[in-house]
Amino acid sequence: MVLCQQRGSTYEGFEALEISNEEIFLLVVPELGGKIASMVHRHSQREWLWKSPYLEYRKPIYGTSYIREFDLGGLDECFPTVAPTFFPAGPWAGTPIPDHGELWPQAWDVEIHQSPQRIELVMRCYGVRLPYRFERTITVEAGKAMARLGYRATNLAPFELPFIWSIHPLFRIVPGMHLSLPAGVSQVRVDFSTNDLFGKTGTLQPWPLARDASGQTVDLSRIQPPSLGQGVKYFTLPLQGDEPVEAILSTPDEEHSFCFRFSPSEISHVGVWMNCAGWTPLAQPPYYNLALEPCIGASDSLTVAVNHWREHGVLGPKQERCWSLEMILT
Repeated sequence: MVLCQQRGSTYEGFEALEISNEEIFLLVVPELGGKIASMVHRHSQREWLWKSPYLEYRKPIYGTSYIREFDLGGLDECFPTVAPTFFPAGPWAGTPIPDHGELWPQAWDVEIHQSPQRIELVMRCYGVRLPYRFERTITVEAGKAMARLGYRATNLAPFELPFIWSIHPLFRIVPGMHLSLPAGVSQVRVDFSTNDLFGKTGTLQPWPLARDASGQTVDLSRIQPPSLGQGVKYFTLPLQGDEPVEAILSTPDEEHSFCFRFSPSEISHVGVWMNCAGWTPLAQPPYYNLALEPCIGASDSLTVAVNHWREHGVLGPKQERCWSLEMILT
């Protein structure tokens, strides 16, 4: 048995940490907002995370456009918003919050706790324009093809702080892969759709068989080919229950899969960005990738979430909130 291992490394010119056991390999880049740049199922040697074919790795700059300059791939964390916005509430109302939030442009502090049976990377950073501390702990245990992510967000101010949190992994996809949302999901709400193919923001679509603008049925549970030439971001309605649920991306033959497992009492929604060669902000051929995103709140914009959909998290004055999820590879 290969027990848990950790070693320092480099990735695209940045210091990185490799953590692994006999089942799973993760490459973490603390300098890039705690990015998980690689996640490999070791038996199949399948790399699950997508990497941009166009953008070069460089030191992040707070306030610049994530999607134009730093949409590099891998797995990032978004907090307290995904879409750029002006903070909608409290003494910070009107404060501009950058594209994909405040976490990705920062170098995170890291503590490593290691034994042959278990590795923990405790990583943290602080709000720039808002007063909070954000902490994520990655845990890998021997013999398990799984990484657990535990989160703690702390409000350092004596005022309520509304937020959206979204994990933001971009996956490598091929046509025919299968997407499974938590049991009981029968509708999804559109946040963005190229050419309004699936409707404008707020449109409800049946899951998984949605209707496009021409009245044709599109199976959202099957990854469409690049020839679709469209992209759509949608969210589940608020999930219910205390029992764990799963969101799964599987290979076309369903032999291998990537699974998020979490509790709806902690994580309220799942967002999906299906980009079938339909969108890129660059003067390049559009991307072909998928984001499967357990999240707290919806839509991508904190302003829309607070003022319109009214689906978001809240950190009470001087309070903290904890949540966790598991990433399971087969």
